Amino acid sequence: TGMRRVSAVVHNPSFVRWRRFVRTGRSLLVPRASAVTLLLILLVLAGSGVPHLAIARQATPEPADLAALIDGLTPQDGGVYGFLVHDPANGQLYASNATVPFVAASLYKLPLMAHIYKLADQGLISLYEQLVLDEWYWSEGDDSYYDHAWLGASVSINELLFAMGAWSSNVAAWALSTLVYWPDVQETAWEIGMTTGTWMFAVTPEFEAWPPPPGESDAPEAMAAAGAFVDAVYGWAPVMITNPHDIAAFFTGLLSRTVVSADASQAMLDILAQQAISDRLPALLPESAWIAHKTGNLPQVVHDAGIIVTDSGPIVVVGMSEAMPDEWAAIDAIQHLGRTVFDAFSGDGGSASRSFFPDAPNEVALRLPE
Repeated sequence: TGMRRVSAVVHNPSFVRWRRFVRTGRSLLVPRASAVTLLLILLVLAGSGVPHLAIARQATPEPADLAALIDGLTPQDGGVYGFLVHDPANGQLYASNATVPFVAASLYKLPLMAHIYKLADQGLISLYEQLVLDEWYWSEGDDSYYDHAWLGASVSINELLFAMGAWSSNVAAWALSTLVYWPDVQETAWEIGMTTGTWMFAVTPEFEAWPPPPGESDAPEAMAAAGAFVDAVYGWAPVMITNPHDIAAFFTGLLSRTVVSADASQAMLDILAQQAISDRLPALLPESAWIAHKTGNLPQVVHDAGIIVTDSGPIVVVGMSEAMPDEWAAIDAIQHLGRTVFDAFSGDGGSASRSFFPDAPNEVALRLPE
């Protein structure tokens, strides 16, 4: 579990552990190294009619024991850090600065993605609809997925959702934003359960109370520092804000298949399981570990949040940071948060293979093509 530091936030083929098999619109995600094993499993299941494989839960760590492991990960550098660990089977087990406001960075793409699927579920758009990539979509500079050769190209909403979710493409996000009215995205975020401090294009000086009063897990000095950071960087300019509690609510909703709809939740899990930016939560995990997650980056803002499958089942893990002097220290802390949680919920080293897709808090399902 020694520190592994990735030199740049770029796609690293060594972390791409999943290959996509598509048949009649469904997919099966498997590790590249186990194709033969997969075929054998499929043959056995096809003959037996077993719909899924259940994995017995390991003992859940006590909150105090988990706190002892995680508390020491926070850098003492004057930055603001928020960590949260939620076991869907047993509830929240660890929270530090859970409702402190953080600049959302690319985590705003989670409620935006949910809202696009909501529009599709309502029949207001088709995921096969084509959008033309306009020049202003590159206003933030070079993109992680679309280079300038794509200018003027027609791209499906389906592909844009993948590019935004798995590659954090800003071009895709701006293209999809042309389909939405942002107050409606705000409503969707609240419907998901992101109700304690998620704001789309907030102007914080207009808030009745800013920064908000500290919550139960919030350090007053962290709340004050977060408010001062947002004020110093954004002032009266609109800013996307969220917090660890609300991001955990999003991923918990995906696990329970309640974000928009069961099919929409599954589609978002499929995308986030193919996350290309893997220098944080997944960086120290075993190669066989399964994770679906979303990162966020801006100057002095580093986040990663998602679902890590352990021997105890899927666990929601959120690591957020801002106002830190050293972004590498924040990346290192989030890396060790991921590994610490994995080990704490996986018994002796977490040796179980994670080639199956989480279906419910107490089991892991193998999804078969139809």
